Amino acid sequence: MKKLYLLLLLLLAITSAKATVIVEIRICTYNLLNYSLANEDGRTAKFKMIMDTIQPDILVCQDVVEAPAVAKFLSEALDKKFMASPFHSGYDTQNQLFYNSDKIELLSADYYKTSLRDIAEYRVRSTQTGDTIFIFSVHLKASDTDSDAVQRGQDARILYERMAERDIQNGKIILVGDFNFYSTEEEGYQVITYSRTLPTLVDPVGDGWKRNDIRYPAFYTQSTRNVADAACGGGTGGGMDDRFDYIFLSQRVMARLIQDSYTHFGNDGTSRINKSIDNPYNTYYTSMMASNLRCASDHLPVYCDFYLVGPSSVDEDIDGTSILPSRYFDILGREVASPEKGVLYLKVSGGRVEKVVG
Repeated sequence: MKKLYLLLLLLLAITSAKATVIVEIRICTYNLLNYSLANEDGRTAKFKMIMDTIQPDILVCQDVVEAPAVAKFLSEALDKKFMASPFHSGYDTQNQLFYNSDKIELLSADYYKTSLRDIAEYRVRSTQTGDTIFIFSVHLKASDTDSDAVQRGQDARILYERMAERDIQNGKIILVGDFNFYSTEEEGYQVITYSRTLPTLVDPVGDGWKRNDIRYPAFYTQSTRNVADAACGGGTGGGMDDRFDYIFLSQRVMARLIQDSYTHFGNDGTSRINKSIDNPYNTYYTSMMASNLRCASDHLPVYCDFYLVGPSSVDEDIDGTSILPSRYFDILGREVASPEKGVLYLKVSGGRVEKVVG
């Protein structure tokens, strides 16, 4: 009888653990700079080193040219557990999703026409918690003229009208890409973050910065090179003085954002106006990594981490506040988080807690 009682307790612990599994997800956005077989220039090996370091679970890319390039990137730059969304052939260059199939499954991929490049919508689901996430990827009009800014604003409105039609305003939404915003005063940025009539998203970094200003070097993601480099995909020069690459989050994802995880990978906070990412010497990343970032693309990758909680745990929004269970247990029934412990962010692998953050 005692053995049966212990067995029942163990089964109860396992059931409770599955009900409250917490999964950490890393999403990364990266403009791959006109990535094709003809314009590869040995950059795939550099992308591999970058991806091996970042280790994203979801990678959303822009500026991808063709399906063979997708296959090459998938097989040579990413771990074998990764899969790719079907390549979509639209106007100019394309968005492309890669995902860790151990943690993410692709449910659908849809595309919206704009005045320039198509907007991608990827509906994915966590294999461990069942959460559905809507990921949108954009590559808006480049260049710094009034008409370019107007076009970016118009295309941002197209995206938001589609989101409203899909009735997903209260869902888990992540918007990523190369937005080419020259100011947070642009209509496109305002539509995304301040609209009164459409669902708004959060810029985790905020709008307290300006381009081409030595006071705000940590915000910049472009250009990794001071001059265009024909041996490294071409691209744009000018040095690190613009913030073009963003990850915007809906409130339901923002509430799960892991503190201090939002990263402009490769940016050490040193002012490099009109200089490349490896000049002066990068104080945080190795010289090899800085060199690879400079040659791989004229943009830096951007990533952040958030967590998901199993579907049968309490996960309700009351007046915009996420309410979660106060105690969490691993698969062996051991308590790993409680109000007393003050732990919120747990990385769980195979049902066991590997890392506690917070």
